[in-house]
Amino acid sequence: MTRLGLLAAVVAGSLVFASPGKAQDPAADLVIAQRAAATSLDPHYQNYGPNLMMAAHVFDRLVHQGASQRLVPGLAVAWRLVDPLTWEFDLRPGVTFHDGSPLTTADVIASWRRAVRMTGHSSISFFARVIADMQPVAPLTLRITTRAPAPLLPHTVNQIVIIPARLEDASTADFESGAAMVGTGPFRFESWDKGHSVRLSRNAAWWGGEVTWDTVELRAIPDDADRIAALYDSRVDVIDTVPPADVERLEASSLLRVVGTPTSRIIYLGFDVGQEVPPGTTAADGGPLVANPFRDLKVRRAVAQAINRAALVRDSLEGQGVEAAQVVLPGLFGAAPDLAPMPFDPAGARALLAEAGYPGGFRTTLNCTRQRYVNDEQVCSAIALMLTGVGIQTHTEFFPGGEFFDRAAKGEFALRLAGWGTGTGEASYTLRGLLGTRDMEAGTGVSNFGHYSNPVLDDAVTAAVATFDPADREAALAEASRRAAADLGVVPLYFQMALWAMRPDLTYAATNDEFTQAILVERALAERAP
Repeated sequence: MTRLGLLAAVVAGSLVFASPGKAQDPAADLVIAQRAAATSLDPHYQNYGPNLMMAAHVFDRLVHQGASQRLVPGLAVAWRLVDPLTWEFDLRPGVTFHDGSPLTTADVIASWRRAVRMTGHSSISFFARVIADMQPVAPLTLRITTRAPAPLLPHTVNQIVIIPARLEDASTADFESGAAMVGTGPFRFESWDKGHSVRLSRNAAWWGGEVTWDTVELRAIPDDADRIAALYDSRVDVIDTVPPADVERLEASSLLRVVGTPTSRIIYLGFDVGQEVPPGTTAADGGPLVANPFRDLKVRRAVAQAINRAALVRDSLEGQGVEAAQVVLPGLFGAAPDLAPMPFDPAGARALLAEAGYPGGFRTTLNCTRQRYVNDEQVCSAIALMLTGVGIQTHTEFFPGGEFFDRAAKGEFALRLAGWGTGTGEASYTLRGLLGTRDMEAGTGVSNFGHYSNPVLDDAVTAAVATFDPADREAALAEASRRAAADLGVVPLYFQMALWAMRPDLTYAATNDEFTQAILVERALAERAP
C-alpha cells in the first residue's frame, strides 16, 4: 500500500461476520461515506484536507508518509544531500501514469513549476516556493536546488503531487472536468459529482502492489446520523468521522467494526489581530472599542484560561479527544515534550481582562464551521458559554467549511474555531503555516488569517529549519513550540480523534494524519466470538 508500514488501530471487540446486503457481496467494490466533500479536484490548488484525501487516491508524491507520518519512499526511492542548497532524488523505475506514459524527471519538474504558479489563500505554492530550481542529472535522477538551506526538503516535496509534464499548463477547470485527472496512484479517476461523490477504478499497473478494490466511490454524507444509517443499511461499506457519542454503541454491534487513532489535527481558537477593531466586536455596552482587545496578550491569555478543555473533551467529544498544550501533537518531530494544557481558571481570566482595561468584558462573535470538524457545533456553543462566563459576551455564527475558510481569509472573523493538521509530520509546518507572519511570497502564514506576527518566533523557526543536524533541529523546534505556546497567537484546545466504522469483514490501517484512503481498507481475516 502507498503508506508503507502502517499498523491497523482496531478497537472493536469480538466480531461475527453476519451482515446483510453489501457485507455478503463478494464483489471488489468499495463505497466510503465521508463527512466532508472535496471542493476542487485540482491537486495543487488548495491545501484543504478533503481535497488532499481525494487527490491521494489518484496521484503520488516523491516521498510518502508511513506510520506516525514518518517519511517513506514514494515516486522517489532514495534522496541525499549534496550540499546545503542541493539535494538529489532517484526516481522509481518502471512507473507509468494512468495514460500509459512513463514517469520521468520532466514530469516532476513540470509539477513543481505548476505548483509554484498556483495562487489562493491556501495553495500548496507554500511548499513549492522553497525550491529555486530542478534539473535532471540522469534519466531517473533529479537535482533540486533550494533558495536557502532546506534540511526539511524531503518533508516539503511530500506535499507536491506529480502530474504528467503535458499537463503543466492545465487549468483547474481541466482537472475538475476530469480531462487532467491523470496520476500514478492506485486508482484511476472516473467521474465527479461535485459535493456528492467521486468515482474511481483500480489502477492495475500501480507500482505499489496489488490494489484490493475494482471500484471505489467516495460519497459525501455530511449528516452524522445519515452516514451511520447508510452503514447500518449496507448502502456504504466504511464511514469516517464517527460521532463520539455513537462509538460505544457501534463497538457493541457484532455487525460493525470501529477503528480509531489520535490525530495531529489541532482544534484551536484564532484571533484577528490585524485590524484596528475586529469585525463584530464592541464594548460591553455595544459601543465602539478604541483598540483591538485581541492584540493584548493578557486578553488572549484570559481567553485561554476561560476554556475548560477537560470538559470539552469529556462532554462535547464524549472523551474522544486529547487536551492540547501546544499546536503540534506530542511525539511529532519538534513538539515540546514538557508543556501542560492551560489550567481552567475563570477567576484568573476575569482578572486578566480587568488588567487589560476590560473590567466589564466586551462583546464578540465566535465563528465556527458546521459539520467540518468532530462535533464542531457543540464545541463552539460550549466555548461561547465559557467565554461569556468570564465577561466576553460571545455570539456564535456557523458556516459550511468552504464558506468559512473563504470568509476567514478575507478577514471577516474576529474570533474563529478552526482546525489545522500537521501535514508534514514535523513542527515547522504548523509553526510557519499557522503562526508565521503572513507573507504569501515567502510561503509563511498561509493560514494565519488573523495576521498574527511575532518576529522572535519567526526567527526561531527560520533558524531551526536551517539546522541540518536532526537532534539540534528537533530541540530548536521544540523551543519554538514553547514560544508559540507562551504568546498564544492561537489558543490550542485539543487534538481530534479520527474514528472510522465499517463492515466487520473489513479493517482499516488508521493514521494520525486522519486521511481516509481506500488503499488502507483491506479484507479482514475471519474472527470468531468465543
